[in-house]
Amino acid sequence: MHTEENSEFRWVVYQLMLEEIASHRVGNRPNRYEPRRRKRRPKPYDRLMMPRKEAKRLMAKGVRDN
Repeated sequence: MHTEENSEFRWVVYQLMLEEIASHRVGNRPNRYEPRRRKRRPKPYDRLMMPRKEAKRLMAKGVRDN
């Protein structure tokens, strides 16, 4: 009983909030922009796909991962 009334009230409040959010217009914001580029440039080597300790051991042995 009480839970049903509470859920109806929440639904009404939710719908009202959505209407208010949708009706709000954002003003003109000059000199405001977001860069559309990758933050980091790609590196000339692959990712480390094993534990660093193991990779260092293999490097010390002279084993290459091609």
